[in-house]
This record gives sequence, C-alpha cells and structure tokens, in this order.
Amino acid sequence: MHKKCTQCGLLYEKEPGFFYGAMYVSYTLMVIWFVFTWGINSFFIHADAFYYLTFLAISIVLLMTYTFRISRLIWMNFFTRFGEIKKTKPTDKR
Repeated sequence: MHKKCTQCGLLYEKEPGFFYGAMYVSYTLMVIWFVFTWGINSFFIHADAFYYLTFLAISIVLLMTYTFRISRLIWMNFFTRFGEIKKTKPTDKR
C-alpha cells in the first residue's frame, strides 16, 4: 500500500498500528459472507455440510486479498473527512 495519496498527499497511516482496527472490519465482512452463503445454502441449495464447508473455506481463502484491501479502506474512511481535503497536487521535494 502506498504511504500517501498521489492526488492529494493524504497520509494513509495516521499512526503506527492504525490499521489494526481493520481486522475487526475484515472479520465483520467474513461473518456477513458466512451468513449470506449459509442462507443461500439453507434455503435454496441444500448441500451437505462437508461440501458447504469446503466451498466456504475455499471462498474465504480466495476473498482474503479483497477483504484485506476493502477493510483497510472502510477503516480509513471512519477517520478521514474527504470533503475537507484540498484537491491540490503534492509538491515534489527534489
């Protein structure tokens, strides 16, 4: 992940360990995925528990890269007011 935004210069990590809270967001996203797939399986597909759990484990492994980034974005949006950021290019310090 970049240290700051290339458009406005916003620092993404406000302090060391800032994104530890994103783990809770990622956990919540995975719980939502579990409840969604469980509902689809319970009401429509009626697959055996072994096949359902195998699908769930494989889908969680495949979705980890997406939930990692999405949870960091969601966590960052809790603490950043994007309306207040000025739309100026960051200055190059050469």
